[in-house]
Amino acid sequence: MNTDLHSNTEQSAPSHEEPAPLDSYELYWRDRQKMLEDRGYMLRPRYCDQGTKEGRVKATPIDPPLYENYAVKRPVRTNIMDATRISDGKLVMIKAGPTKAEEFKMILRLSTPELRADPRNPCVPMLDHFVDIHDDQISYIVTPFFRRFDDPPFQTFQEILDCIDALLNVCSADCARENVVIDAAALYPQGFHPSQLDMLPDLSGPAPVLKRSQSPCRYYFFDYEQSLYIPVDVSPKIAPCWFGWDSNIPEVEFSGRPYDPFKADVWLLGRVISREICCEWSGFDFAFSVSMAMASDDPALRPDPASCLAAWKDVSSKIGLRRRCARARLRHSGKPNTGSQVQDFLLYIRALRTRGLEKFRLLC
Repeated sequence: MNTDLHSNTEQSAPSHEEPAPLDSYELYWRDRQKMLEDRGYMLRPRYCDQGTKEGRVKATPIDPPLYENYAVKRPVRTNIMDATRISDGKLVMIKAGPTKAEEFKMILRLSTPELRADPRNPCVPMLDHFVDIHDDQISYIVTPFFRRFDDPPFQTFQEILDCIDALLNVCSADCARENVVIDAAALYPQGFHPSQLDMLPDLSGPAPVLKRSQSPCRYYFFDYEQSLYIPVDVSPKIAPCWFGWDSNIPEVEFSGRPYDPFKADVWLLGRVISREICCEWSGFDFAFSVSMAMASDDPALRPDPASCLAAWKDVSSKIGLRRRCARARLRHSGKPNTGSQVQDFLLYIRALRTRGLEKFRLLC
């Protein structure tokens, strides 16, 4: 299971004596380092003038030297770069795009205080928006740093239930798995490296991670390049064509064919739930009935978003507390051992105790 939103290949230097050369997309960001710094954002040392020297980190007694300049992963989206907000050290993402892009207009529209306060709004929070000082045809949006929705991996059955709840409560054009993300900052109390996601920021060791139940995180939809604004009074609600991540939607198999974007959303989310959860995680066969109905080849047979949520609430409400407290297990991980069953039982007892205390407080 690929859990890395940001990279898919790794380019390495021929030896530890010579850093990996900057790729073409990296040169773009390096050339804008000063502009971004003036705006309040610092790129990693690799993209600064002294990147070769400053990119090195201290080696540990156990691991060989880890140099940021020697293990470089190419992002899936090369128009996105991580950075640190200078004012508070917050890890952020900076996305470049055409100034007049519909995506930026949509994010700005969904970022008004009124819509930002709506819990149904799945749009990524926009922290900043500015135009390139060297080319006014290019603009940038700044958001928190996001990871794929299943990274870090789920640790309990309830965490997966909460994830499906969140996905079915909102919709966004192009709900492909690549666009479903979380802001995991609260799960990593010591932070993490933006390229080596499981490592500490200085690459000195693994980054400690909390359970999602210990520090709840919110799910968002990241890519709005396929989004469009359809006024409420417009009918029928039809989109002109499709160029999203997943081109297998039955009604848009051929580019340029008009389609119902809301029905397409349902198909995409059904596919995410089926493939990324039901097929990956043990114990979710009960959710197949909902996800398969959502991913019907015939748009007319697919339920609307409200019906999808109602169907999911119905089947998930039958899950007992003990099962909800059980540890999440990948299908290929085999049967649980005795130790894991004991841990599941202890989690169940703890949940019963918590629920009992809550009822006691209500009575008081």
